[in-house]
Amino acid sequence: MRTQSTIDELPLVEVIREHGGGDGDNVRFETARGDVHARYHPVAGGQGRGAVVWLPDASGLDPRYAELSEQLRAEGIESLRLDYRSPGRVRECLRDALVGARWLCRERELERLVLVGTGYGAAVALSAASRVDAVTAVAALDPGPEQDEAPPPGNWSLLLMPDLEPADGEDPTAWLAARTRGPITKLELPDSDQAKDQALHAWLSEAFAD
Repeated sequence: MRTQSTIDELPLVEVIREHGGGDGDNVRFETARGDVHARYHPVAGGQGRGAVVWLPDASGLDPRYAELSEQLRAEGIESLRLDYRSPGRVRECLRDALVGARWLCRERELERLVLVGTGYGAAVALSAASRVDAVTAVAALDPGPEQDEAPPPGNWSLLLMPDLEPADGEDPTAWLAARTRGPITKLELPDSDQAKDQALHAWLSEAFAD
């Protein structure tokens, strides 16, 4: 049986937030091990229904999701688009994800989070979900191979959007599906970015439905 490894939390020194426009507010989480940068799309008046935490792959922040974050904000759903201190190092990326997710729960008093991970960010999202009680759903976009940090199964809903079916016939999402006891939705990634975003938007809206 897989057991979850312990991981020490990043000591948070200060949170600095600069108001921005459609690309979101610039947020810098100052920690004892370096700064974690993010773009934050808050709901006015602090009355958000919950928040999405976007966890990228090694390429960092994807500007494409700024537009989707703005669309979600209009529905009362906040977004935090995270950038890693050390891309590619899953344990360090997990620490970054926990800083952002716990800040949303503590400072914004949000009780429902959905984590969206791209590439190896899917493994980061699953590991973070097992450590943050407010997480109710996880989306894995073009997920990579299983990581050592993959957690025991949880009760969150799971969206799987693999990029390509492997030539050997093995399901690249099988290890992800084994990490939840909740409902699983699996969609083939559409050909266009617009179609991908529409499919993801629809699933996220449903994830926050009362």
